[in-house]
Amino acid sequence: MAKNVRRRLLVKKELQFKLAAIQVFSMLLVAATCLVTYKILIDFVTLNLKHGQELENFIRGLSQTLTGQLIVLLVIGASVSFLVSNRILGPVYRLEKDIDIILSDVEQRISKRIKVRKGDEILSLVDAVNKLLDSFEDIYEKNRNLKLTVKNRIDGAKDKFGASKEVMDFISDLEKSIED
Repeated sequence: MAKNVRRRLLVKKELQFKLAAIQVFSMLLVAATCLVTYKILIDFVTLNLKHGQELENFIRGLSQTLTGQLIVLLVIGASVSFLVSNRILGPVYRLEKDIDIILSDVEQRISKRIKVRKGDEILSLVDAVNKLLDSFEDIYEKNRNLKLTVKNRIDGAKDKFGASKEVMDFISDLEKSIED
């Protein structure tokens, strides 16, 4: 379980910050709507209530409450945005790294499978990639077996037709094409 713990919080910084900026912008639109509503409410209350200490206390309390709510909204929204982007981009980052390993390491190209955590959002994509790798592995094994069969038959033909120079030249050309 411990090996599946996320170690890096910012895996795709530019994209995570872009998603966070979009989230914060949308929250600022909500905040602007709240401020307009607040202004309309204050104007309404000011026009319809008697001026005095009670009105000033009411407006001050309303202002402090609204300011506190907006700050909490921004903090919660930024945190949720960061966590959601990390939840999506973390698995994408791991998928990219595993694909890089598959493409670069000859020994692991066929046998490597991509692993993600149980609740990751890209589980279906990873399953499809792993099926593709299974298919490649099957093709690779069939190709390897076919190559061995052809090589054995060529060796048998060498033994049988070793005296004929033309046949041996043809067999040598055939061997070279199989090894490529």
